[in-house]
Amino acid sequence: MEELDECIPDNRSNVQEVIEERELGRLVNSFLYTISKEDAAVFVGRCYYGFSIHELARRWGLTERQVKYRLSITRRKLKQYLIRKGVIL
Repeated sequence: MEELDECIPDNRSNVQEVIEERELGRLVNSFLYTISKEDAAVFVGRCYYGFSIHELARRWGLTERQVKYRLSITRRKLKQYLIRKGVIL
């Protein structure tokens, strides 16, 4: 690994954080395949693309209340999934 010293700074905590972030991203992606496509799309629209509740409701033909409910349930399921995978204790 000495040949990488010039291009990769020796900051192990940052490297570890990058590894942990990638693993978390992989787990979240895996989780999305365990829920309905519509719930996954609403969740991704909100969390990754930053769409408003109003915009998600309009895009998916839902009420704002339904969008909020779906997001709440999806977050709860994600938390349970991450606990089962040992990420959250």
